Amino acid sequence: MKQRNNKPLFILGGLIVLFIVFFWIITIESTFSKFKKDALKSVSFIQIKNVYKTYNEELSNNPDFLSEISKRLDIVNQEQEFTEEQRIEAESWIGNQTIYLNLIIVPDLSRRLGQIPNQEEKDKEMISEIYDMFQESIKRKAALKSGYKSKDRLIIDVTDDKQAGGNFRKIANELIIDLANQKPPYWKHLDDSKRAFSNNVEKLYKLGEQKGADYWNYFEKDFLINTQKSTFSEKYRNVVVILTDGYLESETTCYTCQNNIQPLTKNLSDWEVLILEVKERKSGDYEILKNKWKTWLTYSGISLDDNFFQMTQNASKKTKDIIKNFVNKKKTIAISNSSNTGDCKSDYDGIISRVESLILSPQSSYSQIASAKDLLKQASEKKTECKLSTGKKAGKIHDYCIEQAKSAEKAFNELKDDDFKKRMNLYNELANLIVDVQ
Repeated sequence: MKQRNNKPLFILGGLIVLFIVFFWIITIESTFSKFKKDALKSVSFIQIKNVYKTYNEELSNNPDFLSEISKRLDIVNQEQEFTEEQRIEAESWIGNQTIYLNLIIVPDLSRRLGQIPNQEEKDKEMISEIYDMFQESIKRKAALKSGYKSKDRLIIDVTDDKQAGGNFRKIANELIIDLANQKPPYWKHLDDSKRAFSNNVEKLYKLGEQKGADYWNYFEKDFLINTQKSTFSEKYRNVVVILTDGYLESETTCYTCQNNIQPLTKNLSDWEVLILEVKERKSGDYEILKNKWKTWLTYSGISLDDNFFQMTQNASKKTKDIIKNFVNKKKTIAISNSSNTGDCKSDYDGIISRVESLILSPQSSYSQIASAKDLLKQASEKKTECKLSTGKKAGKIHDYCIEQAKSAEKAFNELKDDDFKKRMNLYNELANLIVDVQ
């Protein structure tokens, strides 16, 4: 009996399968196209939310879907700042994202290099270790995410770019590694760049042993240009590693010699800080210095780990482990506020937050509370500069000041102690200034 030829049936079946797959692809593409059109029409959080809910079930496996949602959230958030609740909800849609590392090293190039034995070599060893850990973090992210496009940065910056005849800044400009300008494999670029990077570190340290490292003015005037703001589509960890003996000094001012370091007017809440190579000049200085740095940086908006302030270690492995844990730490990144007034309003909000910390903290001294007057005057100027019709609500601080003024007045009337009169006048003045900035 002649065997039946089933080949035409197989061909027909294959064609049917191809047609089904082709039709499915067209359907998916047309759904995505329709989603993109609807997303572009969304001009509010509620509208974006509705688009997300409409298409999420069908497009959840398409990576471009969440990418487009993120970009749309960024655009609308710039035009009309989302509430905290809305930001949290939106982040729950997007899920886990790659977090880029923006890592700045700021060495103290002052006289400590000549006064502390082997300090220069220890600093350079720490910088080399940080470089290697930065490279490892890039390798790890590239391995976890196919097609990883890095926007990570490693920078060595200087506190006083005019020292050494301006050569500090010239060399520091050669110590910027921005992987957003490179092509993969990024670790290969870091391999190729390491020798030149190390040579420039050598040049920088040869110009060291200057009169002071003015971290106060550095943070106040220049530092924030390094900040990478996190958005829904891009998240950054802003990390600064400071190599210093812990004594906060400029050519003319010893800040850590003062009872309290003057608060900054800038908001550093986007940053994390690690301070290494602290060296006591006399026994007992470590805790004093740590508390002064902690108070100063906390008032500037930075949340600090318990181990943020590290003594120099003879056993370098311990320091390396501290650096590794810090660089690789997992952290929840908050989306930056992005209204039309941009960084101007962010600066204003930061000043008010620091005023709140100064006034409401039970650890604040009289002089620290008094320094809030200058901050409130700056907030008033910033409110005018930003053209804000209304400022940040500060009713809690205002009510507290009124309460403290009344308490001080009562104590003065009973005890006739001028210190209570002084406090009464201070809190009344603060209350009036708060009214002006709201």
